[in-house]
Amino acid sequence: MGISLSIYQNCRIIEICFFLIKTALKFYWCAFFFISLFLSSYLIFDIQIDGTLPELNHDIQKTLQKENITFFKPLQNYQELNDLLLQLKDIYKNKVEYINVYQTGSVFHVEYTKRKQESVKKDDYRNLYANQDGMIQSLDVKSGNVVVKKNDYVKKGDLLVENTIISTQNKTKIIPVEGHVYAYTFHQYEASMSDVKQDRAEAFYQLLLKIRSQIPIGAIIDKENVLQMTRSRSKITLKMHYTLIEDIAVKGEKNEENLKTTNMHDG
Repeated sequence: MGISLSIYQNCRIIEICFFLIKTALKFYWCAFFFISLFLSSYLIFDIQIDGTLPELNHDIQKTLQKENITFFKPLQNYQELNDLLLQLKDIYKNKVEYINVYQTGSVFHVEYTKRKQESVKKDDYRNLYANQDGMIQSLDVKSGNVVVKKNDYVKKGDLLVENTIISTQNKTKIIPVEGHVYAYTFHQYEASMSDVKQDRAEAFYQLLLKIRSQIPIGAIIDKENVLQMTRSRSKITLKMHYTLIEDIAVKGEKNEENLKTTNMHDG
């Protein structure tokens, strides 16, 4: 009887020990889960660069490191994301057509599309025309006859720089055309997102970042104004008006007729 009681007591002790261990493990697992969940809401656990140029991917990674965007560093707020986006646009404007940055959960994303390769540069005699309406802000023309001036308002299709000049001997000469014509341009952009009852300021900065990612690479924001922010049952929409400074000069569809390798010389 004494032996049976002793065995029973020992079994109970073992059961209690197992129960305490099991309870402790559950507590630690729960604590680990909530700590991980908490950290994933505030720290970067992964960085993904979506692009097709390995060297550029590596260079972007180095740029992110310089900006202290690495594993287990705090997630960026919307103002920081916007500042980074503008910086990347400026750094890689000659290498990419499009670039954007965003965060999903604890993952930091950079995505881009590479700029098309330009052919070997040759003399180009095509005129420069306006690709959109705007008011001339400045000119940087290396070759060609400029037919507009600062503060002129031009419409899409207007001639900006032509390939003909009149010499001192009243002879017409055809010359190459090369340069840039910068103008103030005026645009409206909008972006929408699902309404999940988030804070209005947070929703505004998310939408603002989406809109700014639509602005062409190389364009400079001169003025930025909120037109409207609406909230319906299912989505939030932000409309913005921008005054940009853009290079509006594009080449004509085809070279001028009757060009010869000798062109037209004086006398």
